[in-house]
Amino acid sequence: MDVVRLDLVELARQGPAAFPPATFVEVRDGDDLLGCYLVSGSAEPADVAAEVIDELGSLWQTRSVASAVGDRSAWSVTATVRPSEPLAVVVCTASRPAQLAHCIESLVPQLGDEDELIVVDNSPSGSGRRVATRGGARWIHETRPGSSWARNRGFQEADRDLVVYIDDDCVADRSWLATLRQPLADSSVDGVTAGVLAQRVDLAVPLVVDDRYPYHRGWAGARYGGTTGTPDSPYDAWRLGTGASMAWRRTTLEALGGFDAALGAGTPMGSGDELDLFRRALSAGATVVYEPQALVYHDHPETVRALRRTLIRYGLGAGAQAAKVLTEERQLHALRILAREWRWNLRLASAEAGRAVLGRPRVSLTGLVAQPAAAAVGAARFLRYRAQIRQATR
Repeated sequence: MDVVRLDLVELARQGPAAFPPATFVEVRDGDDLLGCYLVSGSAEPADVAAEVIDELGSLWQTRSVASAVGDRSAWSVTATVRPSEPLAVVVCTASRPAQLAHCIESLVPQLGDEDELIVVDNSPSGSGRRVATRGGARWIHETRPGSSWARNRGFQEADRDLVVYIDDDCVADRSWLATLRQPLADSSVDGVTAGVLAQRVDLAVPLVVDDRYPYHRGWAGARYGGTTGTPDSPYDAWRLGTGASMAWRRTTLEALGGFDAALGAGTPMGSGDELDLFRRALSAGATVVYEPQALVYHDHPETVRALRRTLIRYGLGAGAQAAKVLTEERQLHALRILAREWRWNLRLASAEAGRAVLGRPRVSLTGLVAQPAAAAVGAARFLRYRAQIRQATR
C-alpha cells in the first residue's frame, strides 16, 4: 500500500495528483499531524481532495490548537467500527490517573459488547482505581513493582483469548482496535504490534524522537515469521515495534512464560521487557505482524532533559537484556549488536554537537554519550535484581 503525505493547505488549494489504488494519506498542517485517511485511487483527484478535507478538515483547528496546549482529548474521536471477536484490552498504569483517564476515554467507544476492559494498577496506593471504575474498566491492583508484573497479571486475569495492551500514556486512534484485530483473524499470527506517533506535534523534541528513535516503525506493514530477516535476528527485535501498543494470543504469552519480571518500567532497569518478549517470541518461531495503521498517540519526551532520562533508561534496558542473553542463553552475538548501537549513538552525537554549540540542541548529547555506561550499570543491576527475585520466590 502506498503512503502519501499531504499538507491540508495545499490540498485545499489545488488538490493532489492522481492516487495509486488503496492509498494511505497522512494529512499535515505544516509540522502538525492532523490524521490519517485511507482513500481509493479510483476517484478523481479533486473528489479525493474534497473527501479527505471533509473527513479531516473539521479536526484541523481543534487538533492544531489543542495540541499546542497539550490537550490529549484532541486525538480521541468516536469509533466508527466495532469489532466482532471478543478480546480483552489491558491498560497497565502507575500513578498517572490523568493520563489513564484520557487513555480510557479513547478506548471505550471502540469496545464491543463482548469485549472487556482491564486496568492493572501498579501504583503502591492504587491511585487509578477511581478513574478505572468510572470508565467502566475492571480494576486490578498489582502491588509488585514493574510493568512486567502488571502485564502478566493482565493476561492472567483476562477472560478472552486475545489480549491487547496499550500504555496509559497513550490515546488510541478511532480505528485502532478494529485494525489490530484484522491480522489476528489469521490463526497463524501469534502477536501484532502497531504504529505509535507523538501526541504533541507542535514541539521539537517529540518530532526528533519520531525521527531518531521511532516508536513508529514506518508505514509499511511487515510479517515476521520467527525472524526479522536480518543476520542479527532475533537480537534486533526492536524492528517489530514497541510495547505501547500490541496484541497477543493468551496461549502464546503462556507458552513464552509471559514478560520477564526482572525487566521493564518500574524496575531498576527501567525498560526492555517488551523487547525481551519479542526476541523470545521470534526465537520460539512465533509469527508477529507489524500493523502501522493501528495508531496510538504517545506522550513522547517534550524537553531535552526528559529525552536524556529516556535515553539513559534505554541504555539500562539494553545492558540488562545483553546480560540476560549472555548469562542465561550463552549468546555472544548480543554484545556485537550492543556495540553497534553504541557506535550509532556516538555518530549521532557527533552530528548533533554543532547544534548544541549553537544553543539549539535537539537530542541530549549527554544521554547519547552516557548510554554505554548506562548499559554496564543495567547489566549489573539485572544480575543483582534477578538474584533477588529468585531468592524471594524460593
